[in-house]
Amino acid sequence: MFTAISPSGKLIHVTSAGNEFIPPNPISEKKQYTCPVCRKEVFTRGGKGKVRKHFAHRHNSSCLRINETEEHALAKTVLCTWLETYGYKPYVEKVIPEADGQRADILVYMGGEKVILEIQHSPLPEMEFVKRQFNYLKAGYTVIWLGIKNYTKKVNTGKITNLESLRLCTSPFQHSFSLDLAAGKLLFEYGHTQLQASKYTYETASLPLSDSPVHLLFPEKQPKLSKEFFQVLEKEWKRTSVIKRKHPKPDLTEAEKSVIIYYWKNQLNLNYFPALCFLPVPYTAGIKAGAEVWQSWLLFNFVQRGHNIIVSEVLKEMIRSAVFPVYVQSSHANNVMRAAIKEYLILLSSTGAVRHTYPGVFEVLQPLTIKKTLGTLYADDDWIRKKFINYFECKNN
Repeated sequence: MFTAISPSGKLIHVTSAGNEFIPPNPISEKKQYTCPVCRKEVFTRGGKGKVRKHFAHRHNSSCLRINETEEHALAKTVLCTWLETYGYKPYVEKVIPEADGQRADILVYMGGEKVILEIQHSPLPEMEFVKRQFNYLKAGYTVIWLGIKNYTKKVNTGKITNLESLRLCTSPFQHSFSLDLAAGKLLFEYGHTQLQASKYTYETASLPLSDSPVHLLFPEKQPKLSKEFFQVLEKEWKRTSVIKRKHPKPDLTEAEKSVIIYYWKNQLNLNYFPALCFLPVPYTAGIKAGAEVWQSWLLFNFVQRGHNIIVSEVLKEMIRSAVFPVYVQSSHANNVMRAAIKEYLILLSSTGAVRHTYPGVFEVLQPLTIKKTLGTLYADDDWIRKKFINYFECKNN
């Protein structure tokens, strides 16, 4: 393992420990290091040849932390040092009895809140994540999941993986965190926008750990997305829409099967979706379906009926349909779907199709035209894309 409690009581990385050998059972040795988990003595080993310097337990130790990776250990050290710099007292590998005895990477009391920081660097089974998250929340803890990655570029488009999705939090807006250990910075990821079932575009801010942990870990204001973000999004939007128009899928998911019947009634295939049924909705990634699928479902089941649309009723019907699963996140699946429904309807209101009358209530002003040729739909795609990129950029200025 690569971290231990120093004689002064602080969590340190092995690279900061003294180079002297500390015997397994010193009687008068003052510089003793202890394991944060079992509280038993550890000593430094390696550092020469192919063996990296590390902390080692005694020979027959049964400590659960022996196989911890260096990245995970270093991440805890970085976080603890940051917290201690601002006067907080982090508890490492803290057992939480009221959370079914789960062991938190870091527990810290921050602004009257019991905050748990969990570092997740490897894939975690969904049910295991749900169990941990539920137990912490039930016991009254606020949980922040952090990944470990290097900063590459400001705007990224990538695959939604289990490891990435579980770090997403929807409150007060969708965002996630990672640690850049090489740079010693916190990566703040936001604006997650999904057009395909398994890909999203998001923006990353690389933040130095010279600001308060409360300020960085608990953002209050949704950040403005950059012009570069919308340039990348526009390219991805155009590329994806062309593919979906030209190459309709032969094998359909349950969600696609539930939607295509509405198109068949109009002698159309799923690639004839209206341009307004393929809108990117920032800060709402998570539904395991392409935008054209769940937005078409909402169109046929609610917009085309011409009645008032109540977000809570749409949510209930979407849940009841059981064809729109959501990527597991630190927030409840219902919150993910609710945000997507509401924000999509707000986008539609900017076109005059619906009007936002009350919180969570929209009035249908004009149902959409369904039967169009592919040529007309391509033209619609271009017009809608330019309109909404301009809309997004103006909204972010």
